[in-house]
Amino acid sequence: PNTKNLQAAVLEFIFERLRAWYSDQGIQSDVFMAVDAMRPGSPLEFEARINAVNNFIRRPQAKGLAAANKRVSNILQKTDHDSAQQIQTVLLKEPAELALFAALQKVQSNVLPLFAANDFDGALGAMAELDTVVDNFFDQVMVNVEDADLRSNRLTLLQQLRQLFLRVADISLLQNV
Repeated sequence: PNTKNLQAAVLEFIFERLRAWYSDQGIQSDVFMAVDAMRPGSPLEFEARINAVNNFIRRPQAKGLAAANKRVSNILQKTDHDSAQQIQTVLLKEPAELALFAALQKVQSNVLPLFAANDFDGALGAMAELDTVVDNFFDQVMVNVEDADLRSNRLTLLQQLRQLFLRVADISLLQNV
């Protein structure tokens, strides 16, 4: 038990030092916070994620996707949604939710090998393609509808979107994009 506490304390010390080091390197604090929220297992993985998020914020899709992730996070926090649910494809009715589901399926399969290789930059690049379908979803689909099954299915879709981004960082924390 003491070894575990010491190991946790050493890691905490390292990550706190990294905060100052990245700040000295010109990395925005919100980029650091987005990655730190996921607390990667090693400083090397932390570095890969920092670089990926730092590149991501320069993409034109970053602002919209960060805002969408914040919106999804807020919606999911306000519900007692069971995150273990599967999407019921028969309940996908609106064209915008069908498009989001299809795009999410495609991107998920494309990024799995990238995650396995710790290519977080490539993964975020692939996820940036979701920008338009996510915007269309929020413009055209009401999430909190009366029908409980439909609402739950839409929340599950949003949960899967959120979980995908959380595999890299909590981009809902990005403010300076």
